[in-house]
Amino acid sequence: MNPKKVLDTCKEIQKSLSSSIKDKKVVWVCHDFESYKELLKQTDKDNILFSNNYIDFQKYYSRCFFAFSVKVHGTMLLASMGVPSLLLQLDSRASVIEQLDESYATLSTPIEQLTDICFEKIREIGIYRDKIIALKSKYKQEYDEMFGRLGLI
Repeated sequence: MNPKKVLDTCKEIQKSLSSSIKDKKVVWVCHDFESYKELLKQTDKDNILFSNNYIDFQKYYSRCFFAFSVKVHGTMLLASMGVPSLLLQLDSRASVIEQLDESYATLSTPIEQLTDICFEKIREIGIYRDKIIALKSKYKQEYDEMFGRLGLI
């Protein structure tokens, strides 16, 4: 993985989203201090959310509209909240996203294609949220049935 390529790709997507979606703020989210220190060299501190506490991310992500992410767990947390995102696949854990029938991208995906995917996901946000609600309902029913068979409820 080439860190400069990752950063350049993310900066291009940030630029594209910022210029097209005027009523939403585009921010960087850092989960570790080293990434935060490096990102401070690239962008204004006011455009970065940094914390070591997952509760902070949960609160912040619940207010998100869309995410372009390099973090599998962040993408999964966003998905559970009905927030669509595009995962830039940097490791094999991204296959989890495939199970949700979600798209992901690699560093070789052209910027124009990444931007198109982001905007498509934003346009279909209602469909995405309905899909998450249906999945949660289905899984809740399956768990209730399983726990009922086990005599736990």
